[in-house]
Amino acid sequence: MRKKLIKETVKELERQGYDEVRLNVYAKNFAKKLYENLGFNELQSIMYIKTGQI
Repeated sequence: MRKKLIKETVKELERQGYDEVRLNVYAKNFAKKLYENLGFNELQSIMYIKTGQI
């Protein structure tokens, strides 16, 4: 169901004239693999540190 929903959403956005779809997902989120399997590519990495760590 998740794959179908994502595919249909991307198709609808394409029909509306969008040529790119972006989403944000945490690196350890199980859905990251789902998005990769659907053809999404990793665009960037965001680095962070919690205060009090340095």
